[in-house]
Amino acid sequence: MGAMEEITITYETLFELLMREKNREELQALGQNFYEQIVDYLKEKKAMAKNSKELDNVHKILKELYERREKKILNLSLLASRTDPGVIEQKSFLAEEKLLFDRLYATLSEHRQNVLSSLFNQEKPETPKSGAEGQSLQTTVRFLNAVPKFLGPELEVYGPYEEDDVANLPPELAKVLISKGRAEEIK
Repeated sequence: MGAMEEITITYETLFELLMREKNREELQALGQNFYEQIVDYLKEKKAMAKNSKELDNVHKILKELYERREKKILNLSLLASRTDPGVIEQKSFLAEEKLLFDRLYATLSEHRQNVLSSLFNQEKPETPKSGAEGQSLQTTVRFLNAVPKFLGPELEVYGPYEEDDVANLPPELAKVLISKGRAEEIK
């Protein structure tokens, strides 16, 4: 199975997709409407309801397929936080997986920046604040490059931003963007 936009979901194709995901290091392409196809397939199987054991097996395959992809996305997010998200090939991500990747990347990058910059400055890293106490001030930044939309630590959506756009962001997000060379602080 190559680039997959339209596939016929059967028990056998699900098993084959799982085997491909298991046996290959990179995230495998599934097609952007994969989840819709799965929902349709499961509704059809449930309506037929002649073999609940087969439906249970399908659930097990889907769970394992999801968990394998989830682990790969977590590893890619970690790699991106250590290097640059631009080096991560994202064409095999489903839309829901891209959202997960963006959330993980933002969280890992923010934490990495907080801890390492504090330690390099011979300071104890800040303990993240929650709720209203953590939302006090904003940092104004100018974007040096286009930045796609991303999620903040509270899952709020930011962006997308174009080069030279100006935005007020929470300080921890601004720090990450500045450290990655994507924005500069405006005082």
